[in-house]
Amino acid sequence: MLHVDIDVWIWYTVLTDSVDFREDAMPKELTVREAALRLGVTPRVVAGWVRRGYFPGAYKLGLGRNSPFRIPEEAVKAFDAKRRDLDQV
Repeated sequence: MLHVDIDVWIWYTVLTDSVDFREDAMPKELTVREAALRLGVTPRVVAGWVRRGYFPGAYKLGLGRNSPFRIPEEAVKAFDAKRRDLDQV
């Protein structure tokens, strides 16, 4: 019989039951290139939009000047919807 400390088992149960580790539960983040493909523009245009703050939640992976950006998929969808609404006016 395997001996498991009851305190460890309780903490493991609490932590794993309260956190959803499924990949589909995690918010999807896009690279600048992926966002550009979805929006039909060049990556350079998307990088400029990120710098101007058009995508809430976008961030750089590092501190360097050439560090890549990550953009939340929901921010790209919201931006695209607003852009399409403006095109229809």
